[in-house]
Amino acid sequence: MADKDKKKPVRRSKDESQESLYNRAVNKMNADRLIVQFAYKIENYLTAADMFDALGDYQDSARLAQKCRELAEKTKEDQKLSMYQKASEKKNKCITASDYEKAAEKFSALGEYKDSEKECLLCRERAEQINKKRKIKRASVITCIAALAILIIIAGCSGLFTYAKGLFYMAAEKYDRAQTIFEDLGTFLNSEETAEKCEKKILEAEALEEKQNLVKAKAGKQLKFGTQRWKVLERDGDCIYLIASHIDRKSEFYKVPFHDRQEAVDWENSSLRKWLNTDVLENCFTQEERDLLIQMDTQDYVRILSEEEAGKYKDVLDTLGLNYWLRTPGNQEDTAVFMSAEHSIMEYGYPVSSDGISVRPVIMVDCSKITEEEQP
Repeated sequence: MADKDKKKPVRRSKDESQESLYNRAVNKMNADRLIVQFAYKIENYLTAADMFDALGDYQDSARLAQKCRELAEKTKEDQKLSMYQKASEKKNKCITASDYEKAAEKFSALGEYKDSEKECLLCRERAEQINKKRKIKRASVITCIAALAILIIIAGCSGLFTYAKGLFYMAAEKYDRAQTIFEDLGTFLNSEETAEKCEKKILEAEALEEKQNLVKAKAGKQLKFGTQRWKVLERDGDCIYLIASHIDRKSEFYKVPFHDRQEAVDWENSSLRKWLNTDVLENCFTQEERDLLIQMDTQDYVRILSEEEAGKYKDVLDTLGLNYWLRTPGNQEDTAVFMSAEHSIMEYGYPVSSDGISVRPVIMVDCSKITEEEQP
C-alpha cells in the first residue's frame, strides 16, 4: 500500500477523554460545509474516520467511522463529476490545437471515468488535425515563396515583379497588402480576379474573428458583429445579449422616429420594430450571422431595451451622449420612454413621431452554433 494510503496516527493528548476526542471527530466530520476544495473534504472525512476508529466501541463511533468513509467516497465521485463537467466545457469552447490539447489533458486525468478516454482521444485527434493543416499551409507558403523568388529574378523590375510581390503577400496570408497591389495592377494578367480572392479571404478572416470573439465574450466586452460594434450586456451560458456600443451622426440609427406618424402606439405595432426586423436585419447581417441570432421573448430578432432592462443594465451601459428610445410606453399613449444623453431614464416619454431621438438596437446571439462548426 502506498504511503499516502496508510492511516495517520490520531493525535490525542495524554489526558484527552473519549468524549473530547469523539466531539473533535464529529466536528471534523461536519466541517465539510466550510470547505470548498474536494481534496480537503476527502482528507477531512478520512481523518474523522480514523479518529472514530481510535475510539473503538465508544457510543456510535464505529457507525460514524463507516459513514465518514462513505462520504469520502461520494466526495471523490463528486470531484470526478466536477472535473468531467469542466473538461466538457473546455472542449466545447476549443478553437486552437492548444485548446484541444489542454482539454485532452483534463479528460486524461479522469482515467476510465464515464467516456473520458474516448473524449481524450477525440480532443487529441482534433488537435492533430489542426496541426496537420498548419503544416500543409506552411509547406505551401514555402513552395510559393520559392516559386516567387524565381519569378522575381526573371521579372526584374517589370509589372511581373509587382504581380509576384502580390502573390508573395497572398502566400504569407497578408491579404490586405496583396489586395492593394492587385487593385493597383488593374487588368494586368488576372489581377482583378486575384484582388477579389484577397477580399474574400479578408472577409473570411473577419468572420472567423467575429465568431472567436463571440465565444469568449463576457459582460462589458466590446466586439464587432455584422456592420456594427456591440457591447455585451449579459452572458447566460452560450447565449449573449448585445447592445450597439456606438451611434454616430452617419449611422442609420441616428435620430429615427419610434413610429412613422403621431398616434397611440405600442412597441408591437410601431414602425421602428418593423424596420429593425426587416431592413436592418437584412442589411446589417449576413445570412450566416442571421443564423446565429435568437428570436427573443418579444418575438424580435432586433429590438431596443425596455425601461426595466435599461435600469437593470445601467451599470454596464455607457453614455452615448445622445437620447435613444426605450420600448416602454410613456405617460401618454402616443409617447415612448427614452434614455437621455445624461444617462437618465425619462419615464414621461416623448412623442413617438419625433425624429430627434436615436435608436440603440439589441440582439441575442446563440454561440453554441459557433462551437459546433468546423474550426480552422
